[in-house]
Amino acid sequence: MTPTVADQKTWVERLDGLPDDLRYTPLNSEKCPINPDTGRRRKQWQNFHYLPSDLDQMNGVVKAVGLHLGETSNGVMAVDFDGDGSETIFEQLLRKSVLELPLTVKCSSGRPGHYQCLYRVPKEYWPALSNKDFPAKHGPSDPHFELRWNGQSAIAGDHPNWLDPVEKTGFGQGPGDGFYSFAAGHSPKDRQIAVAPDWLLEFFQNECACSLQKQPKACSNWGQTAEALAKAELLYDISRTREIVGEWLHPADDHNSYITWTMVGMVCAYLSHAIGEPMLLFDLWND
Repeated sequence: MTPTVADQKTWVERLDGLPDDLRYTPLNSEKCPINPDTGRRRKQWQNFHYLPSDLDQMNGVVKAVGLHLGETSNGVMAVDFDGDGSETIFEQLLRKSVLELPLTVKCSSGRPGHYQCLYRVPKEYWPALSNKDFPAKHGPSDPHFELRWNGQSAIAGDHPNWLDPVEKTGFGQGPGDGFYSFAAGHSPKDRQIAVAPDWLLEFFQNECACSLQKQPKACSNWGQTAEALAKAELLYDISRTREIVGEWLHPADDHNSYITWTMVGMVCAYLSHAIGEPMLLFDLWND
Protein backbone atom coordinates (compact mmCIF):
# COMPACT_ATOMS: atom_id res chain seq x y z
CA MET A 1 0.00 0.00 0.00
CA THR A 2 1.06 3.60 -0.48
CA PRO A 3 2.16 5.64 2.53
CA THR A 4 -0.25 7.52 4.70
CA VAL A 5 -1.60 10.81 3.38
CA ALA A 6 -1.41 12.40 6.82
CA ASP A 7 0.91 15.05 5.40
CA GLN A 8 -1.84 16.18 3.03
CA LYS A 9 -4.00 18.74 4.73
CA THR A 10 -7.08 18.72 2.52
CA TRP A 11 -9.59 16.19 1.26
CA VAL A 12 -9.18 17.72 -2.17
CA GLU A 13 -5.58 16.49 -2.11
CA ARG A 14 -6.45 13.09 -0.66
CA LEU A 15 -9.11 12.43 -3.30
CA ASP A 16 -7.18 14.05 -6.12
CA GLY A 17 -7.53 12.21 -9.42
CA LEU A 18 -10.97 10.72 -8.78
CA PRO A 19 -13.61 11.74 -11.36
CA ASP A 20 -15.55 14.96 -10.81
CA ASP A 21 -18.93 13.16 -10.97
CA LEU A 22 -18.31 11.19 -7.76
CA ARG A 23 -20.06 12.29 -4.58
CA TYR A 24 -19.07 11.70 -0.95
CA THR A 25 -20.37 11.59 2.60
CA PRO A 26 -18.42 12.63 5.74
CA LEU A 27 -17.68 9.85 8.25
CA ASN A 28 -16.41 9.58 11.80
CA SER A 29 -13.52 7.32 12.83
CA GLU A 30 -15.88 4.33 12.97
CA LYS A 31 -17.02 4.68 9.33
CA CYS A 32 -20.43 6.09 10.31
CA PRO A 33 -21.95 9.02 8.33
CA ILE A 34 -22.10 12.24 10.33
CA ASN A 35 -23.78 15.60 10.29
CA PRO A 36 -20.94 18.03 9.54
CA ASP A 37 -22.60 20.74 11.64
CA THR A 38 -22.45 18.65 14.82
CA GLY A 39 -20.06 15.77 14.14
CA ARG A 40 -22.77 13.38 15.35
CA ARG A 41 -24.19 10.45 13.43
CA ARG A 42 -26.63 11.52 10.75
CA LYS A 43 -29.91 9.87 9.83
CA GLN A 44 -30.96 9.89 6.18
CA TRP A 45 -27.40 10.71 5.17
CA GLN A 46 -28.20 9.31 1.72
CA ASN A 47 -29.91 12.60 0.88
CA PHE A 48 -26.71 14.63 1.29
CA HIS A 49 -24.02 14.56 -1.37
CA TYR A 50 -20.72 16.44 -1.11
CA LEU A 51 -17.69 17.34 -3.18
CA PRO A 52 -14.12 17.13 -1.80
CA SER A 53 -14.03 20.93 -1.53
CA ASP A 54 -17.16 20.78 0.66
CA LEU A 55 -15.47 18.31 3.01
CA ASP A 56 -12.60 20.75 3.54
CA GLN A 57 -15.03 23.34 4.90
CA MET A 58 -16.43 21.12 7.68
CA ASN A 59 -14.17 22.40 10.48
CA GLY A 60 -12.16 19.21 10.88
CA VAL A 61 -15.04 16.95 11.96
CA VAL A 62 -14.53 14.69 8.95
CA LYS A 63 -12.33 11.76 9.98
CA ALA A 64 -12.98 9.58 6.94
CA VAL A 65 -14.82 9.80 3.64
CA GLY A 66 -17.37 7.43 2.16
CA LEU A 67 -18.05 7.24 -1.57
CA HIS A 68 -21.73 7.34 -2.54
CA LEU A 69 -22.26 4.29 -4.72
CA GLY A 70 -24.76 3.65 -7.49
CA GLU A 71 -26.66 6.35 -9.33
CA THR A 72 -25.52 9.23 -7.10
CA SER A 73 -21.95 8.83 -8.38
CA ASN A 74 -23.09 8.22 -11.95
CA GLY A 75 -22.97 4.44 -11.74
CA VAL A 76 -20.02 3.32 -9.59
CA MET A 77 -20.02 -0.05 -7.79
CA ALA A 78 -17.52 -1.57 -5.36
CA VAL A 79 -16.27 -5.14 -5.23
CA ASP A 80 -15.33 -5.54 -1.58
CA PHE A 81 -13.15 -8.44 -0.42
CA ASP A 82 -13.41 -9.10 3.32
CA GLY A 83 -10.79 -11.40 4.77
CA ASP A 84 -8.40 -14.14 3.73
CA GLY A 85 -10.39 -16.62 1.66
CA SER A 86 -12.75 -14.07 0.17
CA GLU A 87 -10.95 -14.23 -3.17
CA THR A 88 -11.40 -18.01 -3.20
CA ILE A 89 -15.16 -17.61 -2.63
CA PHE A 90 -15.29 -15.11 -5.50
CA GLU A 91 -13.45 -17.48 -7.84
CA GLN A 92 -15.61 -20.46 -6.91
CA LEU A 93 -18.88 -18.61 -7.49
CA LEU A 94 -17.94 -16.75 -10.65
CA ARG A 95 -15.57 -19.35 -12.09
CA LYS A 96 -13.18 -16.54 -12.82
CA SER A 97 -9.85 -15.63 -11.29
CA VAL A 98 -9.64 -12.31 -9.45
CA LEU A 99 -6.73 -11.65 -11.83
CA GLU A 100 -9.31 -11.42 -14.64
CA LEU A 101 -10.88 -8.35 -13.03
CA PRO A 102 -9.86 -5.22 -14.97
CA LEU A 103 -7.18 -3.08 -13.35
CA THR A 104 -8.89 -0.19 -11.60
CA VAL A 105 -8.79 2.09 -8.55
CA LYS A 106 -8.26 -0.04 -5.46
CA CYS A 107 -8.05 0.87 -1.78
CA SER A 108 -7.57 -0.92 1.53
CA SER A 109 -7.27 -0.37 5.27
CA GLY A 110 -4.27 -2.68 5.37
CA ARG A 111 -6.11 -5.51 7.16
CA PRO A 112 -5.03 -8.84 5.64
CA GLY A 113 -7.28 -9.89 2.76
CA HIS A 114 -9.37 -6.70 2.94
CA TYR A 115 -9.58 -4.41 -0.08
CA GLN A 116 -12.12 -3.01 -2.53
CA CYS A 117 -12.11 -2.28 -6.24
CA LEU A 118 -14.23 0.42 -7.91
CA TYR A 119 -15.95 -0.12 -11.27
CA ARG A 120 -18.22 1.81 -13.61
CA VAL A 121 -21.57 0.23 -14.42
CA PRO A 122 -23.30 0.92 -17.78
CA LYS A 123 -26.64 2.64 -17.31
CA GLU A 124 -28.75 -0.26 -18.63
CA TYR A 125 -27.79 -2.33 -15.57
CA TRP A 126 -28.67 0.28 -12.93
CA PRO A 127 -32.33 -0.62 -12.26
CA ALA A 128 -31.54 -4.28 -11.70
CA LEU A 129 -28.84 -3.93 -9.04
CA SER A 130 -28.80 -3.88 -5.24
CA ASN A 131 -26.22 -4.89 -2.63
CA LYS A 132 -25.29 -8.57 -2.54
CA ASP A 133 -23.16 -10.40 0.02
CA PHE A 134 -21.53 -13.79 -0.70
CA PRO A 135 -22.10 -16.12 0.95
CA ALA A 136 -25.50 -14.73 1.92
CA LYS A 137 -25.27 -16.28 5.40
CA HIS A 138 -21.91 -16.12 7.15
CA GLY A 139 -20.47 -15.61 10.57
CA PRO A 140 -19.35 -12.05 11.40
CA SER A 141 -15.67 -12.97 11.14
CA ASP A 142 -15.92 -15.40 8.19
CA PRO A 143 -14.42 -14.34 4.84
CA HIS A 144 -16.88 -13.11 2.24
CA PHE A 145 -17.10 -10.64 -0.60
CA GLU A 146 -19.70 -8.04 -1.42
CA LEU A 147 -20.95 -6.47 -4.60
CA ARG A 148 -21.96 -3.00 -3.43
CA TRP A 149 -24.31 -0.76 -5.37
CA ASN A 150 -26.37 1.06 -2.74
CA GLY A 151 -25.20 3.19 0.19
CA GLN A 152 -21.63 4.34 0.77
CA SER A 153 -18.24 2.72 1.04
CA ALA A 154 -15.33 4.22 3.00
CA ILE A 155 -12.33 4.92 0.76
CA ALA A 156 -10.18 7.53 2.54
CA GLY A 157 -9.23 8.70 6.01
CA ASP A 158 -9.36 6.89 9.34
CA HIS A 159 -10.24 3.22 9.80
CA PRO A 160 -11.20 1.98 13.31
CA ASN A 161 -8.86 -1.04 12.98
CA TRP A 162 -10.60 -2.97 15.75
CA LEU A 163 -8.64 -5.74 17.43
CA ASP A 164 -11.94 -7.65 17.49
CA PRO A 165 -14.07 -6.32 14.59
CA VAL A 166 -17.01 -8.53 15.60
CA GLU A 167 -17.34 -7.11 19.13
CA LYS A 168 -15.78 -3.80 18.08
CA THR A 169 -13.24 -3.77 20.87
CA GLY A 170 -9.58 -2.78 20.88
CA PHE A 171 -9.92 0.38 18.79
CA GLY A 172 -6.75 0.94 16.75
CA GLN A 173 -5.13 -2.28 17.97
CA GLY A 174 -5.90 -4.54 14.99
CA PRO A 175 -3.54 -5.76 12.26
CA GLY A 176 -4.43 -2.96 9.81
CA ASP A 177 -2.95 0.46 9.11
CA GLY A 178 -5.65 2.45 10.87
CA PHE A 179 -6.31 4.43 7.70
CA TYR A 180 -7.36 3.86 4.10
CA SER A 181 -4.90 4.21 1.25
CA PHE A 182 -4.80 3.38 -2.43
CA ALA A 183 -2.89 0.31 -3.54
CA ALA A 184 0.43 0.91 -5.27
CA GLY A 185 -0.25 1.31 -8.97
CA HIS A 186 -4.01 1.53 -8.34
CA SER A 187 -4.45 5.08 -7.13
CA PRO A 188 -6.70 7.47 -9.09
CA LYS A 189 -3.51 9.14 -10.32
CA ASP A 190 -2.30 5.80 -11.72
CA ARG A 191 -5.45 4.68 -13.51
CA GLN A 192 -9.10 5.43 -14.16
CA ILE A 193 -12.07 3.59 -12.67
CA ALA A 194 -12.53 0.72 -15.11
CA VAL A 195 -15.83 -0.43 -16.59
CA ALA A 196 -17.05 -3.62 -14.87
CA PRO A 197 -16.72 -6.67 -17.14
CA ASP A 198 -19.88 -8.19 -18.64
CA TRP A 199 -19.35 -11.50 -16.84
CA LEU A 200 -19.33 -9.75 -13.45
CA LEU A 201 -22.37 -7.61 -14.25
CA GLU A 202 -24.37 -10.56 -15.57
CA PHE A 203 -23.61 -12.54 -12.42
CA PHE A 204 -24.54 -9.53 -10.26
CA GLN A 205 -27.75 -8.91 -12.18
CA ASN A 206 -28.79 -12.57 -12.04
CA GLU A 207 -28.20 -12.76 -8.30
CA CYS A 208 -30.30 -9.63 -7.74
CA ALA A 209 -33.05 -11.04 -9.97
CA CYS A 210 -33.14 -14.24 -7.91
CA SER A 211 -33.67 -12.16 -4.78
CA LEU A 212 -36.51 -10.24 -6.42
CA GLN A 213 -38.21 -13.46 -7.49
CA LYS A 214 -38.55 -14.30 -3.82
CA GLN A 215 -40.28 -10.91 -3.35
CA PRO A 216 -42.85 -10.70 -6.17
CA LYS A 217 -44.37 -7.42 -4.95
CA ALA A 218 -41.05 -5.62 -5.09
CA CYS A 219 -40.31 -7.13 -8.50
CA SER A 220 -43.66 -6.14 -9.98
CA ASN A 221 -43.18 -2.55 -8.87
CA TRP A 222 -40.36 -2.11 -11.35
CA GLY A 223 -42.42 -3.26 -14.32
CA GLN A 224 -40.68 -3.79 -17.61
CA THR A 225 -36.99 -3.11 -18.12
CA ALA A 226 -37.64 0.05 -20.16
CA GLU A 227 -39.85 1.47 -17.43
CA ALA A 228 -37.26 0.60 -14.81
CA LEU A 229 -34.54 2.34 -16.80
CA ALA A 230 -36.73 5.43 -17.23
CA LYS A 231 -37.30 5.55 -13.47
CA ALA A 232 -33.59 5.19 -12.81
CA GLU A 233 -32.88 8.11 -15.15
CA LEU A 234 -35.48 10.23 -13.36
CA LEU A 235 -33.99 9.42 -9.97
CA TYR A 236 -30.56 10.38 -11.25
CA ASP A 237 -31.91 13.68 -12.64
CA ILE A 238 -33.59 14.38 -9.31
CA SER A 239 -30.38 13.72 -7.39
CA ARG A 240 -28.49 16.06 -9.74
CA THR A 241 -31.16 18.74 -9.28
CA ARG A 242 -30.85 18.51 -5.48
CA GLU A 243 -27.10 18.76 -5.81
CA ILE A 244 -27.09 21.75 -8.17
CA VAL A 245 -29.67 23.73 -6.21
CA GLY A 246 -28.18 22.84 -2.82
CA GLU A 247 -24.53 23.36 -3.74
CA TRP A 248 -24.33 25.78 -6.67
CA LEU A 249 -27.41 27.98 -6.20
CA HIS A 250 -26.99 28.47 -2.47
CA PRO A 251 -27.35 30.91 -0.82
CA ALA A 252 -30.30 31.91 -2.98
CA ASP A 253 -29.68 35.64 -2.59
CA ASP A 254 -26.41 35.27 -4.50
CA HIS A 255 -28.45 34.17 -7.53
CA ASN A 256 -31.35 36.55 -7.02
CA SER A 257 -32.87 36.42 -10.50
CA TYR A 258 -36.57 35.96 -11.19
CA ILE A 259 -35.78 34.17 -14.46
CA THR A 260 -33.30 31.81 -12.77
CA TRP A 261 -35.71 30.72 -10.07
CA THR A 262 -38.64 30.46 -12.50
CA MET A 263 -36.64 28.05 -14.66
CA VAL A 264 -35.42 26.10 -11.62
CA GLY A 265 -39.00 25.89 -10.36
CA MET A 266 -40.19 24.56 -13.72
CA VAL A 267 -37.53 21.86 -13.72
CA CYS A 268 -38.35 20.86 -10.13
CA ALA A 269 -42.07 20.74 -10.92
CA TYR A 270 -41.52 18.68 -14.08
CA LEU A 271 -39.32 16.09 -12.36
CA SER A 272 -41.63 15.85 -9.34
CA HIS A 273 -44.68 15.19 -11.52
CA ALA A 274 -42.74 12.75 -13.71
CA ILE A 275 -41.83 10.61 -10.71
CA GLY A 276 -45.42 10.72 -9.42
CA GLU A 277 -44.76 12.93 -6.36
CA PRO A 278 -45.86 16.47 -7.37
CA MET A 279 -44.48 18.14 -4.22
CA LEU A 280 -41.22 16.18 -4.04
CA LEU A 281 -38.86 19.08 -4.90
CA PHE A 282 -41.08 21.98 -3.82
CA ASP A 283 -39.44 22.47 -0.41
CA LEU A 284 -35.98 22.42 -2.00
CA TRP A 285 -36.98 25.16 -4.46
CA ASN A 286 -38.93 27.15 -1.87
CA ASP A 287 -36.06 27.13 0.63
